Amino acid sequence: MPSMGSEKKEKKMKKAKKENIEAPDPMRIDKKSKKESNKRKALDTDVVAKPNSELEVQKLKKKSKKDKAEETPNAVSKFRISEPLRAKLKERGIKSLSPIQARTFDTILDGFDLLAQAPADQDKTLAFVLPILESLVNGSAEQSKKTGHKAPCVMVLLPTRDSAVQVLKEFGFYGGSLGLVSCCVYGGSSHKVQTKKLKRGRIDIIVGTPGRVKDHIEKGNIDLSSLKFRVLGDADELWKKGLVEDVEFILGKVNDVTKFQTLLFSTHMPRYVEKIACSRYLKSNYKEVELVSNENRKASPSEGGLTDERNGRFSNQEGAGRGNYGNKW
Repeated sequence: MPSMGSEKKEKKMKKAKKENIEAPDPMRIDKKSKKESNKRKALDTDVVAKPNSELEVQKLKKKSKKDKAEETPNAVSKFRISEPLRAKLKERGIKSLSPIQARTFDTILDGFDLLAQAPADQDKTLAFVLPILESLVNGSAEQSKKTGHKAPCVMVLLPTRDSAVQVLKEFGFYGGSLGLVSCCVYGGSSHKVQTKKLKRGRIDIIVGTPGRVKDHIEKGNIDLSSLKFRVLGDADELWKKGLVEDVEFILGKVNDVTKFQTLLFSTHMPRYVEKIACSRYLKSNYKEVELVSNENRKASPSEGGLTDERNGRFSNQEGAGRGNYGNKW
């Protein structure tokens, strides 16, 4: 029979053995702590690195966009276009100007007369709408707008009703954001309604066909005393359709050409017509932008029925319905 002392001794040994087994190993603790520490460091690095990484991605994207803009010579951001007009261009999804728009923008904004020729697919309408509007609010014509005159400061002549309506839409879309008011007058619609619009209040921009514009001028409905821009859109078509007499009557109502800019836009204009038109309507320091092929510029005088290039008289067979008469340029 074991003694009490031996039992106590045995119990102590068992207890010590148990404690020995359950006691943590210092080496294991160090390894575990180190591993956990490394994990925490890795997590901390990820937390810090992730935002930096996203920031870097954003920076790269911005740099990429900037590089892309620099690579696009006609990007909207490169032109003196105010924020309201930029917003409207963005609304239409326009990020860069067409060649004719880019080549003529600064010329018009800087106050020069212009003869511009470009293919139909380059949107020549916006080529004069944008710089004219910018000039009225921020450029050379800005002061005239501040005087508060009700008389129009822009007049655009076009050969057909459809082209006039289309140009009016562009002036309305872009000019509306600047507080500018446009009006369209053309044949085939109520003369009375047009007269009411012209006399009701301030009209900044008149767009119309030559015949109807002439009628309103003769009746005293259109005052050209504050005119700053006169535009012949599709100038070659105005000539082909036999509308030159009406155009000359209208343009002749403003004698001092130093007071306004004249802009001629066409798809292609025979050189002999161009020569006479420029000498009659444009200032001597006018600029020319030509983006059409030489083949389109080789029309012979016989195609237009030129009878006397020296005085610029034409017998235009295409002016059907208006008779054969001498068209003066």
